[in-house]
Amino acid sequence: MEKTRDQIEPQYQWDLTKIYPDMKAFRQEYDEVKQLISEYQKYEGHTMDDAQTFYQSVVDELTISEKLGILYTYTSLKSDEDIANNQNQELKSRVQNLYDYAMRTMYFTTPELLKVDYQVIEQFYQDEPRLLDY
Repeated sequence: MEKTRDQIEPQYQWDLTKIYPDMKAFRQEYDEVKQLISEYQKYEGHTMDDAQTFYQSVVDELTISEKLGILYTYTSLKSDEDIANNQNQELKSRVQNLYDYAMRTMYFTTPELLKVDYQVIEQFYQDEPRLLDY
């Protein structure tokens, strides 16, 4: 017979408090990421205006992606702890929706990048050497 989570000794359970110490921290991170995604819209039509704008858009996009990945990992693990726990399934669904929101909101980055002549990008590397890291 399978054991429920509360029947398993703590040393054999995931310690998800290492990701978020509590649900308050999770919600704060979720809200922050949602805000960052909304703010990312400022780059639409301007991603390739200059090297600094392009650099900051790359940094912002990677920050959002990293934070979304952590949120998703956390909620996936939470939902796997107990698949009958509807609250954990709802959390995972919320993060999936946030990911979808990010993809809809940030879609323009690649097309804008592909529209410019590569010489512009090469100039950006000279104007903003930190781009070389990416």
